Amino acid sequence: MRLLLFFAIIIGFSALYHAPAQAQDTPFKMSFPLKCELHKDCWTLYYVDVNRAEDVVEDYACGKRSYDQHKGTDFAIRDSRAMAKGVDVLAAADGTVLRLRDGVNDDFKNKEELAAVREAGIECGNGVFIDHGNGFETQYCHLKKDSIIVKKGQVVTRGEKIGQVGISGLAEHPHLHMSVYKDHELIDPFMGKDVIKADCSNEFYDVKKHWDETLPARDERPSFYDAGFSTTMPDFGLLAQGNKGTLPKLGAKAFIFWVSMFDVRNGDYIVIKINDDKGREVVSRTISQDKDKIRQHYAAGRKIAQGMPAGIYTGSIALTRVMDDGNTQTYRHRATITLE
Repeated sequence: MRLLLFFAIIIGFSALYHAPAQAQDTPFKMSFPLKCELHKDCWTLYYVDVNRAEDVVEDYACGKRSYDQHKGTDFAIRDSRAMAKGVDVLAAADGTVLRLRDGVNDDFKNKEELAAVREAGIECGNGVFIDHGNGFETQYCHLKKDSIIVKKGQVVTRGEKIGQVGISGLAEHPHLHMSVYKDHELIDPFMGKDVIKADCSNEFYDVKKHWDETLPARDERPSFYDAGFSTTMPDFGLLAQGNKGTLPKLGAKAFIFWVSMFDVRNGDYIVIKINDDKGREVVSRTISQDKDKIRQHYAAGRKIAQGMPAGIYTGSIALTRVMDDGNTQTYRHRATITLE
């Protein structure tokens, strides 16, 4: 009888006792998945398209930083030279490697080659898929060939290197495409919602549901990610491959300053110039941007019959934007070259 009473007391106490929160009750958070500095040598390029209607593009904050049916967050690096040097891809959270693929070539592709990638079903290229428990999974795509250093079934920790950024699969520029899943359904990691059920909202502008503090807040500033000088107009389609034209030398008969940017918008007003070391204007060009573009290139230059004289030259660009409140904001970037 005493034994039964003891068990009854224990059971009654247990009914009143609330166990501490388990790991599965802790919100799932991810850290920034690249070993680079945002807005300096890597950039957040695209977000998930949360509007699944065809030909309608909306990111989580009702912006246009996406493209139709895009299924992940893209983090871009500057070009193939940065890719060759190596930019590490890091596990965004603790987990176990579910599967991976390596051996797909890193190469810049034309339209026919991109179509062949789709037909072969290797859009992700070299990739790693990680299970983080509680239904959360992450996928890392377009990794550099032979850079993946983890194995299937391997336990990885947050911030551990799993490979490097590449351009394998359905990619036109070196970048990491990262998708997040909950219970095998694609979610937007900023809203934390299944994209089939998600509606964009300006309320989510500063929300990072499944990101920790290592991912800076959304930044709408245009990013000047590359700039330089050349004696010929660069082939902008080849800049990402490191083909940036011929650098001017003393006596050059043509002189061009070019700039590559992320996120320009319809209505932006651009002034691009070259000035000598006395402040005199060598070249000036103004441009009125007539459409939103995630990636854009600008250039200004002139022919110099007598050849470029010695001196220090500054190329500059100023982009003026009308903000939502009606005020204007100007963003600037410059580069210099010495001819001697």
